Amino acid sequence: LEKIEYPKPNREFIYDTFNEFSRKHPWVGQENIRPKSVAREMVETFQSFHDYIKEYDLERVEGLLLRYLSEVYKVLLQTIPEPAKTDELVAIIEYLRTLLKDVDSSLVEEWENLRTPELAAQRAADKKLKEDAREAEALARKEAERLQKQKIISLRNEVFRGMRFLYNADYANAALVFPRGDSSSTADELEAKMKEYFLDHSRLLIDMKARAAHFSQITELGENRYQLVQTLVDADEHNDWALTVEAEFTNGPKLNFLSLKSLN
Repeated sequence: LEKIEYPKPNREFIYDTFNEFSRKHPWVGQENIRPKSVAREMVETFQSFHDYIKEYDLERVEGLLLRYLSEVYKVLLQTIPEPAKTDELVAIIEYLRTLLKDVDSSLVEEWENLRTPELAAQRAADKKLKEDAREAEALARKEAERLQKQKIISLRNEVFRGMRFLYNADYANAALVFPRGDSSSTADELEAKMKEYFLDHSRLLIDMKARAAHFSQITELGENRYQLVQTLVDADEHNDWALTVEAEFTNGPKLNFLSLKSLN
């Protein structure tokens, strides 16, 4: 067992090169170099971090492997002169960079920030712009939702104001809420329609139950335009008639125009 070793590719070249380097730089000779094939194998097989962990059951030492790969990336990036970086080596560096960034982007960003402070400043500025944009988008979305809710409430309230006039057989005022053509002809039409309604329905309800949201079907037709189909709830629960109106709003929640489309 003492003779068993882990793979050390190019061990002789690595040891000889290190020994030659340490003779000219004595401070590096305090600790011997330790060749290993982890990064080499990952590059050759183009494995992801999680694939490599899974293949060798390294779940317990994920952090150690991550630190090792981070050091390999830093060494390749920092110690090799730019003229010596071949296309193949640049591809390896980019592979390690992508691998590390997929696992923990902070490892790459912190190191690159140290190497290029101006890049760090630009990233910070970009991050601030993105955060501001997200915040502005969230506020705009929240305001749009609030405005939409106010429009729906305003529309339903106006429809039920007209429904109360129908309930009280006040067709002249109902026609003012639900105009179609001139008010008088609409009043006559509403009266005729409600007489037809009461042939088969004992009573129209406008209580809390009748005002439940599921009896109001609202469709957005376009910018500031809506259609509302309001079920006429009756005491016998036939609920087989509906009043259809179209509404137009200003840019705010104020109702600009409401028109009757059908009642049957």
